[in-house]
Amino acid sequence: RKSPGSTGLGLAIAKSLTELQGGIIEMTSELEVGTTFRVLLKQATAAESTPPSRIAA
Repeated sequence: RKSPGSTGLGLAIAKSLTELQGGIIEMTSELEVGTTFRVLLKQATAAESTPPSRIAA
């Protein structure tokens, strides 16, 4: 249930950010119990990741 005044925009933003990272959002809902959202992202291995670059001051 959305609270009064809620637009649902937060879920749309979360979905967009998740998809930009190659992930997915799953949802399960049970009447009178609630809704669960799961964000699934691929985790890079150490060999796949790149170290952060330095920013010159």
